[in-house]
Amino acid sequence: MISTSRGNEEAAQRVIPVAERLLGSYRLYEPRLSIGPVDVVGKHRPVFPAIAGWWMHVNALTADYLLLLRSGSTLTIVPLFRNIFEHVLAMMWLREAGTDGVTAIDGYTWDQQVKLYDGAKANGWPAAQNAESPARPAHVPEKDDQSPEAKRFRTLKGEFANLKNLVDAHENDRFAVSDHYEVYRLLSSYSHASAHTAAAYVRQAADGELTFNAPNSRSGAADILWLPVCLIQAGTTLSSTIEGSPLEAVIEQAITELGIPRDQLMIKRTPKGDTPQT
Repeated sequence: MISTSRGNEEAAQRVIPVAERLLGSYRLYEPRLSIGPVDVVGKHRPVFPAIAGWWMHVNALTADYLLLLRSGSTLTIVPLFRNIFEHVLAMMWLREAGTDGVTAIDGYTWDQQVKLYDGAKANGWPAAQNAESPARPAHVPEKDDQSPEAKRFRTLKGEFANLKNLVDAHENDRFAVSDHYEVYRLLSSYSHASAHTAAAYVRQAADGELTFNAPNSRSGAADILWLPVCLIQAGTTLSSTIEGSPLEAVIEQAITELGIPRDQLMIKRTPKGDTPQT
């Protein structure tokens, strides 16, 4: 989705098998999580449920993406990659944020539930009329709490609630945070109702003549090229929360095949003061 070139298209065809092998190995490991027991690293126990759930969701999204890609789909698979991209960033963010990140997610989720309840009640939905507003989770600070813990909670909640805030909470020498958000912005333009999605099917010339076509050509190969990177980041994040890093061997093989420096793949948190809050 970023650029188009013959080299990019050829490279994309080479990395697809890497992504498929990674996904295959991940899918083989999934039953071990459900059967258990899983020896989770002590400090990562609070974040493990969300990270494991997101990892499995990324796997499912990737399976759909690759299936549709192999069948010839183009424009319609971009929202799938956008979803993969966002979930992987959230996984890395949560691993760094730790227990406080879990509280922030719970607080954000409660906010959304209250907004849904209020909106449904205001619009006269019977189910809302006969229900009570969702209760605040006990571990989520009250809105007027000004303690240091509550301020950190609001900072982290503001990061999780907005992807621009979330990527600004990270820094990496090569994969700059601004690039992450611009990629997401571009993917979003092919995910929401936009001039881009309309023009993929119907174009109007200066003289008013309409051209109808199927979007049978890609606007770039960068989403395909980035897919195995997302899978490596997701797998590394999950594996690092489990004793013995069980996915390390398959991840290392993929990194070797792609020729990407390992130390430039994972995003680390860099404190920058308070993030805009919600």
